[in-house]
Amino acid sequence: MRETGRRITVRLALMAVALGVMGLAGCGAPKTAEMPKVPSFWPPFPSKPRVQFLVSYEFSEDVAKPKSGLDALIFGKELTPAMLINKPYGVKAWDSKIYVCDTHDLNVAVIDIKNREVRLIGTSGTGKLSKPVDIAISPDGMKYVADAVRGLIFVYDAKDRHIASLGHPNLKPVGVAVHENLLYISDLAANHVEVMDRLTGQTLRTIGATGREAGQLTGPLGIDTDAQGNVYVTDLLNCRVEKFDPEGKFVMAIGSLGDAPGTFTRPKQLAVDREGIIYVVDAAFQNVQMFDKEGRLLMDFGGTGTHPGNMDLPAGICVHEGDLDLFKQYVHPAFEAERLVIVTNQFGKNKVAVYAFGHEREGMSVGQGAIVAPPPVPSVKPTAPEPPPPVGATLPDAIGDK
Repeated sequence: MRETGRRITVRLALMAVALGVMGLAGCGAPKTAEMPKVPSFWPPFPSKPRVQFLVSYEFSEDVAKPKSGLDALIFGKELTPAMLINKPYGVKAWDSKIYVCDTHDLNVAVIDIKNREVRLIGTSGTGKLSKPVDIAISPDGMKYVADAVRGLIFVYDAKDRHIASLGHPNLKPVGVAVHENLLYISDLAANHVEVMDRLTGQTLRTIGATGREAGQLTGPLGIDTDAQGNVYVTDLLNCRVEKFDPEGKFVMAIGSLGDAPGTFTRPKQLAVDREGIIYVVDAAFQNVQMFDKEGRLLMDFGGTGTHPGNMDLPAGICVHEGDLDLFKQYVHPAFEAERLVIVTNQFGKNKVAVYAFGHEREGMSVGQGAIVAPPPVPSVKPTAPEPPPPVGATLPDAIGDK
């Protein structure tokens, strides 16, 4: 009996030692929990920094609470990390969470930063998604997901429960935005923006028509609104951004086909912040260009290369004015973050990349930071646009990865 007791005591002691060792290995912070050793800032030194790359998410372990030593002992250690996002596209942030449309895994991934967990919506039932490409979130937490294959806008409530589907035959929604009780939908098939009552699904009016002239669209894709209700649309095949007033009247166009700063070759989604700054993703330049209210180029960030915050076929973007406290550990001590900018990349390690827009603190300096390459010249020299296809014609896969 005494011998048995000694054996149990020894075994318990050895288990405690093992758990202690495993706890040290298993209870550390996620792999992205530290600021990059060489922080990336744009514009690069010696210009004053305005954008800093903070952190990116690729695998579920980048977000979720690390497995404890006891869990590893009982359930075993995973041989490979679970994939978080495969082919991310549209993205929005709300209430400490990042919602990412995955066009490959056909769901919306919810990255809960505060609670450090990941879950999926749109995977079953009447709310099952076929190709989610964009998402808009109203202040009350209602989510509107554009499904390009189903031709519907799936509506989820503040608790991410599917409650309705909006749409009609021949609708091909590839972009969606919300302003007050209005829902703006980029319809790739009809080459216009459809304006709906977001509460009833009733179509109120449309904006734009097929063509190359001012106020016309050929491949409307990304869409967003500003604080005044103006509407901004990425005109994919015309390689520009068009701005319309709240009533749908054309205001101005930004950019044109080209390979110089301020022009576009493959514009994707866009976002507008509370100051009216316009952020436009270009998958050919592999960067985000920023314009002021008058459409003048301010700067760009991202680019190709191996530096932290590089981009690889970027597609989606959103600006988030809150939750800065959740990312303060990544912000350089000499940098004052004002808002978050989140960009999705369909390839590479920075699938969901988080940046901070801000300014250098008075009397402090961030130093040289990373060396950032300028936007690359597209591999294929842009040519003059071809005549627009007729309404209803099949357009190139604007939401594909090529």
